[in-house]
Amino acid sequence: MTAAGRELGYRPVTNYLTALPAVVDWVVETARQRDWRTAFPVFVRAHGPDAFDYTAEDSWLATR
Repeated sequence: MTAAGRELGYRPVTNYLTALPAVVDWVVETARQRDWRTAFPVFVRAHGPDAFDYTAEDSWLATR
């Protein structure tokens, strides 16, 4: 982004912290409407349909 600003005069319309709540709301709403693998096919292609190991996550959380 620094190069885009310097070479092209690009200026972002928002920043990460300002945009994040809307992005999270969109992800949650989109996933609520259908299976996440259908909702986010590009993610599935990049990381596989078993990208989330819920058993390992639950085990990790249980130790906290």
